[in-house]
Amino acid sequence: MFAPIHHKLEGMAADRFRSFAGQLQRLQKQGACAEHLDTICKDEIEWARFEPGLQSDRKKYEASVRLLTDLAKLRWRIVLDGFGIELAAPNARRMRSMEVTAYKDAVRQELASQLRQQFSGKAVREFIRRMEAPAPSALKRSVLELIADGRELRSRLLSASEASGVKREQLCHTAVRPYLQLVEPDAADRYTGQQLSDIWRYFRYTWSIPATNVPGRNLFYLIRDAAHSSHAVMGITALSNAPLALRDRDNAIGWTASITQARASKLALLPEAEARAGLARLLHDLEANVQIGLDSISHDELLLPHEAAEPNEDVIQRLRWRAAEFAERRASILGDWELPVTVSELEEPTYGEPDVSDDVLSLESKVYQYLRQKSGCLCMNSSDFRGLENPVVD
Repeated sequence: MFAPIHHKLEGMAADRFRSFAGQLQRLQKQGACAEHLDTICKDEIEWARFEPGLQSDRKKYEASVRLLTDLAKLRWRIVLDGFGIELAAPNARRMRSMEVTAYKDAVRQELASQLRQQFSGKAVREFIRRMEAPAPSALKRSVLELIADGRELRSRLLSASEASGVKREQLCHTAVRPYLQLVEPDAADRYTGQQLSDIWRYFRYTWSIPATNVPGRNLFYLIRDAAHSSHAVMGITALSNAPLALRDRDNAIGWTASITQARASKLALLPEAEARAGLARLLHDLEANVQIGLDSISHDELLLPHEAAEPNEDVIQRLRWRAAEFAERRASILGDWELPVTVSELEEPTYGEPDVSDDVLSLESKVYQYLRQKSGCLCMNSSDFRGLENPVVD
């Protein structure tokens, strides 16, 4: 896939940007690393800040240079021709195992500078030091005790592999015994005394991917080995809540009005008997699913009983108004939230949550759920089948 770049630069800025793109293109062909591209970008930004000829284009030029460099680091290939600058998407073909390994190494190299920046923060370095060598007064043991010794693990596995028959099966079951441990607020590890949230955060730093913010609420888990004397940590994982609206997912499931209407249009092109049967099934399934969704929502705080039973356009409009009101209140509260000092703290399970009560969040969720269900029901009434060859009207 090729995507042309339509920048708003003019005059000197436009000419210089094309020259900079050509420089990045040459470096890409030479296989330059991400650090080299960063150096070129910094030099260009430094030039732009003191070049009087850029004038009002200075900020736009700096932003354009940074964006193009970031895309180059993400393996978008820069292509220059007589008409302008284009970006070729990274190759998405199916790769062999050796190519996958090489690709992963390249990605790690690209992220190396961000990892170094992450660990350059004083707060992060102090956190790691405190976890590995806690003060005696803290009455905690080092997190390193939760890392299995390779030789000890090998001996467990070797004993199992050398056995045979029932004995081997028994040893295989006991050599490694993984289990999930939920990271609960203020819960401490029974073996080291360290907070479970701190342990999860510590092992997150061992990844080759920098810590980034994950929107929404999360459940964090430690994967531990009960066969180890201190129940060593084998890995970490987390579950995040799904976005309220995700176009590709919603379309694949088929619960959007546009997809439902498209299916109805295709059914209408079938022979009359098949069309009527298919459309009847579609409407039946739609109404049944909407009713299931409505039955799962408590609308005591949103609507009167008769409004819930027979919602009209006024009711829907009122719910939309309330949804907008809750969204505005939530955005205002989040705007006053004091952000963490370091990027890594965004993934720390115990970091302070926004001051939004569960009541507000649940009520806001009810509004959006009710709007989705009722709006979907209203938009798929018989008028939506207007223009079909064989409409179904009950």
